[in-house]
Formats: sequence, structure tokens, C-alpha cells
Amino acid sequence: MNVYEDKYLREKVNRIIARQKEGKIVIAAHKDGSGLPTREDLGQELTRAAYPYDYAVGKAGFLKYDSELGAYLFTAKSGEKLPPVLANYRPLTLSEAILDVQNRRINIQSGETNVAFTGVQPWKGLYDVLREVNEELER
Repeated sequence: MNVYEDKYLREKVNRIIARQKEGKIVIAAHKDGSGLPTREDLGQELTRAAYPYDYAVGKAGFLKYDSELGAYLFTAKSGEKLPPVLANYRPLTLSEAILDVQNRRINIQSGETNVAFTGVQPWKGLYDVLREVNEELER
């Protein structure tokens, strides 16, 4: 069996998980395969904000770029309603996926949860397959 591991993504996700355990809401700068919501997913008007923040997210809060994560940290304004994508925000978890090329299937094990994807396109690059799986799991 060939083992493929995106070590960069694993390290990045571990850093994100550490920040989430501190109670931080992490927002991706763009679709990066991490499964995080992006700035655009917030569904609010983004405007430049005053220091120490980078963007104001409508009336809901602020984004500040964290260069270590390569992502933004969201700070909510007290008493304001969160954007819908953040109301259901869930911390990331690392999982293991096994690709069955012959049956075009991926089985993912995360703790006691097992998820299967069928119709996988194994001829694509493994990085692309991994990104697509992460995006589906985000939903």
C-alpha cells in the first residue's frame, strides 16, 4: 500500500487545533484544503479595520491575520449575532483516510466515526483528492 501524507497540511492543522483549544475561531484566508471557513464564507461585508485588526466583518466582529497559521483569527463583537457559518463552527480534528483505488472509495476514520466516500477519482493527484475530501467533510 502506498502511503501519502501531506505533512505541511498536517502541521498546519495541528497549529490550528492548538489555537482552537485556546478558544480561538480560525478563518482561512482562502480555500486551502484545511476545511476551515474562509473570509468569503462569512457572508458579510469586509472592510479594512483599525489597528490591531485587519478587517471588520460587518457588525459581527473583526479578523486579525496570524502569520504563524497563515489564517485569520475572528474576534466577535459583544452582543452581535455571529455570521451563520460561525454559528455552526466546529474545531478541526485529524483523521486517517484509506483510498481503495479499485473500488474508487475512500474510508475515513476519526475516533469512533467512520465515513465513506464513493465515486472518488483516484487518477487525480492525491493532494487534490485530499482537498476535495476535506471540503466535503466541512459540509
